[in-house]
Amino acid sequence: MDLNEAMAKEIARQLGLKENAGFNPADIRKLEGKSDAELEHEILKLREQLTAKGISRAKQASMLRSLLPMMDSMQKARLQKIIGLIER
Repeated sequence: MDLNEAMAKEIARQLGLKENAGFNPADIRKLEGKSDAELEHEILKLREQLTAKGISRAKQASMLRSLLPMMDSMQKARLQKIIGLIER
């Protein structure tokens, strides 16, 4: 899934983050093209950072689920795996 700046900003908005609070949409775009192992590492790191900022794992997973209707079946399967990582 290609993430454009608008989608990255929407993700940040849903998580209650502000760009001037250290969120950079370019950071999300850097994840494109990484292997599954690299993505898993980055996702777990991000999960802990968001949890430390008071954003529950349930809210993180809910935000990701809201992206499912915009994806094809392959993207949905990959996102479901990510949601599983967030929830564990």
